[in-house]
Amino acid sequence: MIPRAGLQTFKHPGNYQEGTIHKVITLGTPHFGTPNGRQVLLPLNECAATEFARFGVVFLRSAIVDGRDLNRDGDTTEIPAKAYAVASFDPNKPLLSQVTVKEIGACTTVNCGRGMSQQQLNLRVTKVFHVAGRTNVEAIGELFNLFNTINPGGFRTRVTIPSGSQANQPDPTLLQPTNFSGDFRRPEQRIGQIGVRFSF
Repeated sequence: MIPRAGLQTFKHPGNYQEGTIHKVITLGTPHFGTPNGRQVLLPLNECAATEFARFGVVFLRSAIVDGRDLNRDGDTTEIPAKAYAVASFDPNKPLLSQVTVKEIGACTTVNCGRGMSQQQLNLRVTKVFHVAGRTNVEAIGELFNLFNTINPGGFRTRVTIPSGSQANQPDPTLLQPTNFSGDFRRPEQRIGQIGVRFSF
């Protein structure tokens, strides 16, 4: 488990060979890095996401809803008539106006919203120094999110405004992201750590 100042404890299964306890002592430093990503935490609907991998790319799918109580059952979670996907993303625009949305066909099941891919490239460098006998010291350096990818997430899910002066109009915040790398339970911003492992 790796503490991050005031935010969250992240677990990286590959770090320092976690779980290897036989004749291994590991010492590490807190994270350091450049926390340049946006810090956004809003109590909005979170999309259902595939677990983020340490390396590679995953794609987020959102269970979007129509927003109106079409079948009069007391809730507003009906499946919309059409499926939607993010067409473009501009991180320089204000929050909730950063993406454009396109239709991608009929919605015949749940998860009819397509968010954006999540990417993170991590780098690890180690060097083993022999001390004496079977004793070794291994210097470890790791860098997470090498390219500081912003990774938009937490896409808004309502397709139609249900009431008010704009009732039955398309919701302009559909699939707008609400959190980014570095937010709670989100991939890291670019950040690094160093450590030393003793084996004997």
